[in-house]
Amino acid sequence: MRRRILLWIALAAAAWFVATHTADITRLWQVMRGGDPRWLIVATLLQVAYYAFYIWTFKASFEAVGIRRPYAELVPVVLGSIFVNVVTPTGGTAGPALVVDDAVRRGHSPAGSAAAMVLTQVVDFASFAVIMVVGFVYLGIVGRLQTYEIAAAAVLLALIALFAGALVLAFVRPPAFVRVLEFFARVVGGLWRVARRSSPLAEDWAARTAGEFTSSASMLAERPRGVAKAGVIGVAGYGLDLLGLMAVGFAFGWDKPGSLLAAYAVGVLVWIVSIVPQGIGVVEGAIAVVLTSFGAAVPQATAISLVFRGLSFWLPLLLGFVLLRRVSTFQPARRSEGAETFAVRAAAVITALVGVIDVLSAVTPGIRARIVMLEEYLPLHVRYGHLAAALAGLALIFLSRGLWRRKRSAWMLAVALLAVSVVSNLAKGLDYEEAIIAGALLVWLVSERSAFHARSDGPSLTQGLRVLAAAIVGTLAYGTVGFYLLDRHYVMTFSLSAALRQTIVMFTQFYDPRLEPLTRFGRYFADSIYAVGVVSFGYALIMLLRPVLIRAPSTPAERERATAIVERWGCSSLAAMNLLPDKVYRFSPGGSVIAFAAENGYALALGDPIGPPDDFGPAVEDFKQLCAANDWTPIFYQTLPDGLDTYAAAGFKATKVGHEAIIDVATFSLAGGGAKKNIRNRIRHLEEEGFSAVVHEPPIPAALMRELQEVSDEWLTMMNGTEKRYSLGWFLPEYISACPIMTVHAADGRVVAFANIVSEYQRPEITIDLMRHLPEAPSGTMDFMFVRLFEWCAARPGCQTFNLGLSSLADVGRETQDPAVEKALGLVYDHVNQFYNFQGLHAYKEKFDPRWEPRYLVYPSASDLPLVFYALLSADAGEGVVQNYVKSALRKRRGV
Repeated sequence: MRRRILLWIALAAAAWFVATHTADITRLWQVMRGGDPRWLIVATLLQVAYYAFYIWTFKASFEAVGIRRPYAELVPVVLGSIFVNVVTPTGGTAGPALVVDDAVRRGHSPAGSAAAMVLTQVVDFASFAVIMVVGFVYLGIVGRLQTYEIAAAAVLLALIALFAGALVLAFVRPPAFVRVLEFFARVVGGLWRVARRSSPLAEDWAARTAGEFTSSASMLAERPRGVAKAGVIGVAGYGLDLLGLMAVGFAFGWDKPGSLLAAYAVGVLVWIVSIVPQGIGVVEGAIAVVLTSFGAAVPQATAISLVFRGLSFWLPLLLGFVLLRRVSTFQPARRSEGAETFAVRAAAVITALVGVIDVLSAVTPGIRARIVMLEEYLPLHVRYGHLAAALAGLALIFLSRGLWRRKRSAWMLAVALLAVSVVSNLAKGLDYEEAIIAGALLVWLVSERSAFHARSDGPSLTQGLRVLAAAIVGTLAYGTVGFYLLDRHYVMTFSLSAALRQTIVMFTQFYDPRLEPLTRFGRYFADSIYAVGVVSFGYALIMLLRPVLIRAPSTPAERERATAIVERWGCSSLAAMNLLPDKVYRFSPGGSVIAFAAENGYALALGDPIGPPDDFGPAVEDFKQLCAANDWTPIFYQTLPDGLDTYAAAGFKATKVGHEAIIDVATFSLAGGGAKKNIRNRIRHLEEEGFSAVVHEPPIPAALMRELQEVSDEWLTMMNGTEKRYSLGWFLPEYISACPIMTVHAADGRVVAFANIVSEYQRPEITIDLMRHLPEAPSGTMDFMFVRLFEWCAARPGCQTFNLGLSSLADVGRETQDPAVEKALGLVYDHVNQFYNFQGLHAYKEKFDPRWEPRYLVYPSASDLPLVFYALLSADAGEGVVQNYVKSALRKRRGV
């Protein structure tokens, strides 16, 4: 709580400072933007070289104690130790501890690793001491050496002497060293007892530490040349760091090396001895104070200090944070799904922001001084703002959604475009700020590459690559031929090579001031090149990121395997629908099957997994993995309530989408008044007119199938509809002929209505799928058929209930505690009856007095729900919802 209060106080102070120093901050920003990019590039390269030497120091220190570690292995742990030192308040010991722990986890000797870190610390301090002495000598000569600087230097030299003396004493007289440490431990314990606290040092601290130092000293004494090598590398590294500060000073017009040497010596010294982690804020102030004492303007000195710290500390700190997950200490057996999802989505959002930055930068005038400098090296008219930067930015914005969905192709394109962004931002006006941001994101995306594993649709990917290649070639050809043939519409005359060059220039900048159209058509043609290119490239990107499409139905072997599983384990009204040919199957290793349809990037599983009960959870996880690999969002539609806990454990949410009407056929009766009386009267009337109901067992004769087909066609015409799919069957001859069929016959023997009867396999229940009748069928025909179905079911051995199917959205969101999603669906049920007769269907089933059982939609995120419902409607329609609606409207208008 105390830290949170301090954080808010710090944020409030920062906000107050910004609000009251706006003019100063603006002036400082203008000074920083005005730095000479050439020297800043030199400074950046020198900092890269410094950190290369810094990591090399660690490598040499390990080699000095006989441990060989690959350079690439040390990069993440050394940079990560910088980040750990900042965020862990342990006086700078957390970073070395991290390096030692990483080495031990990789199988190296604990004693040797500790000795290497002791040597690294001594070499680091001693190497800087060489630079510090030179700097302080210069300060003394010019008469600007301050007392606090001398005191800080004395502290550093004391630390070096302490480390070196401890190593010598541990090597020469180990018992005496143990006694010294024991005395120190007693002193610390006494001080802590005065404060009424237990000592922070363990009882065996003295003996253990003495053993580590003695072992370290022995190892170092055996390889003096290795120690000397580490020292030389350390001094060279600090020399490069000093040169980096000088390059930054030159970039901002301060060309006094002596003062920069003094500022560097004081700044790094403060960094080492400061109680603030890594000297944050203190180092910046110290460098600026020294420079202003030599006559530098305050904004100039501050800009030099901030830019140098940005290059030497903040960027490595950020890189260390990114690489920290590659350090063995922070590598769990498997990164949690939540952590990986957060990283992926953060990368996607930042990619979109970088895209916005690129677009804004592309349309913003550059800094004149940088443009003049750029002209010396790139005479091409890139300085006016590249179209490449704008297109890269727009593409990054577009690709961010693909990254959000973990698309591998989106990751590859984003990495390539970020590289383009880095180059184009530098080329169009030496905008190194945008280039650094894009470069940092590039490094992050590369470090997270394993999280982007979703495949794109293979044929669409191939087509996208072809379109991309065709877009490049076609647009160049279009522009080249056009300029060559239409040069009369422009001031300049184009040869074939000049026309090609002009087209290329237009693709590398927003405009070319040398291109002056004489006519409106000339201006139109120049603009049309952009339009053709953008449309072609946009279409190629869409195809490259398209989720995997299901182009072929399941094979006969897969359907046979699924049939065997459904017949063995199926126990729902949807079990038989899983065997229709519009489904694709996923077979889990545990013997379950999930039937699904892929629609608009969603894998719509129909019902729960069917298989052994103990394989329910593993089957759900297996389906999630399949969807992740194919860029599908997994959805389970009309699930039973039994598996909700398992879905929740797998990270899914559930929403009630309706109730199924269940009739207990043993207790069903038409006795009573109201709706039951009306049903009795209709049945009696039809019986008096000679109507009858017959159940035909499969296989259904061809003559009857033709008659059923006629009834079905007339019913579809009457309803102005088409066959549905997915959760419903359709009049598929091989499907219908394999089911028991109840037909209702008029007195003359004609079939006026029918329904196909569907088994629920292991559940003692019967349901129906298609229910169709002729337009001229008398009122009550369907009531008559249902009652006869109940009676037929009751007479069958083992049949206990009859399922009337789902009543969508009925009684959803009616309770106070129901979630907001269900309450929204309840509003749909109440107010959109003109589009679908939810209430009429529910009322029809309600008159049979059924038992209502809830069914659920299971999904990963509420944000997906609008598109999930659209995908479900599309799957049920067998085609796009819009296409289906338009066709139905046209049929109604034609009266067909």
